Amino acid sequence: MTTFKLKPNNKFKERSVCFGVSETRGSYKILNDTIFFSESAPRGDEEYYKFAILQKSKFRDEIALFRYRNRSDTIGHELWIMKNDL
Repeated sequence: MTTFKLKPNNKFKERSVCFGVSETRGSYKILNDTIFFSESAPRGDEEYYKFAILQKSKFRDEIALFRYRNRSDTIGHELWIMKNDL
């Protein structure tokens, strides 16, 4: 299970629980329809996502957050939005 939070002070926090707990923190910036990430506490040696956009989910009739590792990433990682206070 992944919990991803965008905080009002332009900070984000991601917490993943799967065979252990990992946490990533950093900052974000919104430009037009894109959210850009700058991580400050990376999880392991894995590269974190560079940006995200909101678009229709592939699995549900709702909007989801799709995160991408770089510009050549065409699939992205979909996160369902359970709560939106923005």
